[in-house]
Amino acid sequence: MDFVDTNLLLYAVGRDERSAAKRETARQLLPGGDFAISPQVLGEFFTNAIRPDKAALSEEEAALHCDIWRRNYFVSPLTGDSFDRAIKNRSRYQTSYWDSLILAAAQESHCQRIYTEDLHHGQDYGGVIAHNPFLKQESS
Repeated sequence: MDFVDTNLLLYAVGRDERSAAKRETARQLLPGGDFAISPQVLGEFFTNAIRPDKAALSEEEAALHCDIWRRNYFVSPLTGDSFDRAIKNRSRYQTSYWDSLILAAAQESHCQRIYTEDLHHGQDYGGVIAHNPFLKQESS
């Protein structure tokens, strides 16, 4: 199982033509995948998706997307142990607390890979390898 970070979900529903290549990549990757997400990822998605400068979805549209992902992906619970692991990840990998909590959820879900553009591509974060599926588009 692989973990999906918020940015992929946002690109998948985005309407900004400047991100058309990323949107297509996210839309090809997400359906049918064996993925995990966390309540934090869903919350970040919802908060950003309703922003006019992001996806500009209505609250109902954003909630519907969250509901679909909750039904199709494993939702990793966040616990007190997740918090403790996030603090350790933050110190060990020098990541933000929020990225560290996402890593904790991926680690606790026994994911091998995390799809994200926020972490160092190819780096092993305690058994979870960061993979940026947009690297080819960014170097073009």
